Amino acid sequence: MSMIYDNQDCAKVYMELKEMKNAIRQRDTSILIHKDIIDSLIREKQQVEAKLSDQLLITQQIEKNYINESNEVARDYESRISDLKDKLDHKEYLLQCKEAKWSEFEKIIVNYVKDDLCLRDKLDEIRYV
Repeated sequence: MSMIYDNQDCAKVYMELKEMKNAIRQRDTSILIHKDIIDSLIREKQQVEAKLSDQLLITQQIEKNYINESNEVARDYESRISDLKDKLDHKEYLLQCKEAKWSEFEKIIVNYVKDDLCLRDKLDEIRYV
């Protein structure tokens, strides 16, 4: 059985081949366009990631600096508090010494007031006794 092709069949096959070639060209063009879009999106994504990475590093550095500065301020305040406590303790010691001396002085005055009317009158004037 032999096939005989007429011109009309050949023209039809030719047209189908031509349409297929056009469809393949359009698909290839579409693929190239999509590839360019994907490449562009990948580049944009990489740029965004780089910016975010830079921002993250800057934020981490700011946070580290803030923590270091806060720790330094805290140490400074702790040192000041310690100094103030030491000064307060010293002043309290001096006050206790003065109170002890004053107590001794009062004992002496009380002994003298018993015998010295003039001294008693002076102390009465200042409302001490």
